[in-house]
Amino acid sequence: DLIALCLKRYLEQLGYEIPAIVTTGAMAIEQARQNSFDLILMDITLHGKMNGIEASKEIRSFCKVPIVYITGHSDIEQWQKARITEPFGYIIKPFEIRELEVVVAAAFYKFQKEEELFAISNSCNNYLEDLRGVVLRSDLDFNPLFMHGPVEQIMGYRADEIMKGNPRLEELVHPEERPLYSADDHEKLNTLTNFTIIKECRIITRDNQVRWVRETVKSMPNQLGKPIMIEWVIHDITDYKEVLCRLKEAKDEFQETHKQLLQLGKMAAIGQLAVGVAHEINNPIGFISNNMEC
Repeated sequence: DLIALCLKRYLEQLGYEIPAIVTTGAMAIEQARQNSFDLILMDITLHGKMNGIEASKEIRSFCKVPIVYITGHSDIEQWQKARITEPFGYIIKPFEIRELEVVVAAAFYKFQKEEELFAISNSCNNYLEDLRGVVLRSDLDFNPLFMHGPVEQIMGYRADEIMKGNPRLEELVHPEERPLYSADDHEKLNTLTNFTIIKECRIITRDNQVRWVRETVKSMPNQLGKPIMIEWVIHDITDYKEVLCRLKEAKDEFQETHKQLLQLGKMAAIGQLAVGVAHEINNPIGFISNNMEC
């Protein structure tokens, strides 16, 4: 195949090794099962009964390898079918070597970032599994009545100190975030059955360290349904916030690099990569946030 030979020559000029060239979907699947490839360039139109989209779908079911489509199609329906297989880019025929260089480089970069984000997400999952919190019950004026859990580890003060009001709960909150609970919040906690507030805030420990906590505050009713105390569950989410910061930095870094790649290339189809990586980066954030609400 002339196009395949041209691709091979171009890619070798760019420093890549091409271990295999096949012409059918079945042969592509067999090669993917037998070998470990760093990248697959898949023409959508292949010889035989199976097209490139179908072959890619099968390969993705057993092998995590970035796939870039080569196509001369401008048909919208064909593009929609291709997107389902989550490709790492498109090369539109006819193409120039510079376009090929940009798409392949971007695909490798996107795959690397996905692997890094997966590792970050896993580390956060482990953090969530080990998450422990402080359980506190107070009267309706926020005076502590009972505390249990790693109080000093999270809040920086012993439980007996907080129980005595030294410091008071509101004094633990970072000055920039006071008052954490408004008069309206306080009124609802005092009057509504099982009223719940969830807030994230910074606290200041005894040694002036700033830590992030997530407070779930709920009114506790008596048998008649009237609130008589307030229950607090306080989790240290400092590590969680650091993970979110790392995810944001990774997203910003990708977007800046991708912008530079787009300036170098002239192929509009590579714009599909920005959508793909934004989805991959936002998913871990959404997953982490959803788990924090459990």
